[in-house]
Formats: sequence, C-alpha cells, structure tokens
Amino acid sequence: MLLLTVVLIINVLLALICLWVAWKLRQLRRTLARVIDTLLYVEQVIYQVLHSAPDAILKGQSGSYRLQQQYQNLQIQLQRLQQILVLVNLGRTLWARKSVLLRNAKPSLKTSYRGN
Repeated sequence: MLLLTVVLIINVLLALICLWVAWKLRQLRRTLARVIDTLLYVEQVIYQVLHSAPDAILKGQSGSYRLQQQYQNLQIQLQRLQQILVLVNLGRTLWARKSVLLRNAKPSLKTSYRGN
C-alpha cells in the first residue's frame, strides 16, 4: 500500500509539472503570436513607407541636379556682374583722373593765356 501511495504521489507531481509546463508553453505561444502579429504589422508599415522611396530618391536627385544647374548659372552671372563692376569702377577712376587733369590743366592755360 505504501508503494501504491508513493507511485500515486509521484504521478500527481509529474502531472502537476506537466500541467505547469503546458501552461507555460501556452503562454509562450500567445506571446510568440503577439510578436509575430507585431512583426507583420511593422513589415507592412515599412513596406508602405519604403515602397515609394525609389521614386522619392529619383525626384530628389533630379531636384538636386536642377539646383546645381541653377547654381552654376548664377555663378556665371555673378562673374559677369563682377566684371561689369570692375569695368565701371575702372571707368569711374579714369573719369576722375581725367577731371583732375582737366582741372589742373585749365588754370595753367588761363595763366598762360593771360600772360599773352
């Protein structure tokens, strides 16, 4: 009878351990199912975001190319404007020198004219 009691107690303990393991496996299964659902959702969202990425990248590249072209055109215009300003400044300097020379030359003409 004692042997039967020991066997029954061991069986009950094994059954409880198996029940606990089954309960933990079920919890693990539920957790894994939630993780899988979350990963599938994330995959869908990432696909939606990245699906249009190549078009956006191409659009950005073409916009960047246009900006580079505009920048080069503006650089050329800036160089021309700087050249014009240099010429204007040179003309102004020459005009000022000519005016100074004419002013200096007029009194000498007047004095020599008066002297005659």
